[in-house]
Amino acid sequence: MRFVPVKTAEQQGAMSLHRVREGLKEERTACIDRIRGVLAEYDLVFGKSPKVLRAVLADVIEDASNELTATARRVVQLAFEHWRELDEHLHWCDRQIGAHGRSSPAARRAAKVTGIGEVGASARTAGVADYEERYRH
Repeated sequence: MRFVPVKTAEQQGAMSLHRVREGLKEERTACIDRIRGVLAEYDLVFGKSPKVLRAVLADVIEDASNELTATARRVVQLAFEHWRELDEHLHWCDRQIGAHGRSSPAARRAAKVTGIGEVGASARTAGVADYEERYRH
């Protein structure tokens, strides 16, 4: 039987941020894909980048000359609002993870030793219960 070291409450909290952040990223991607799918039904196709879609989406919703029906227009508008809300939640998670990375001595050391950013360092130190002992140099 293999035993897993017990994580501290701080590590568990940081891991919960990372789990929620990953879920939000997946949900955002799905939301963008749904928007693209609705628009494609009306022959409104844009570049693959979410940045490109975001830049034109407000205009597409407002453009009365395109083929979008009132229902489809409202659906896209609601999905776009949801996308923006997901981005706000992601930014909140990123700020919290950044704060953890700056306040945790282990995460600060991990960022220096492994050459990863705040998110990776936070995830690494939160996910390994005895990070300090394993990776002491």
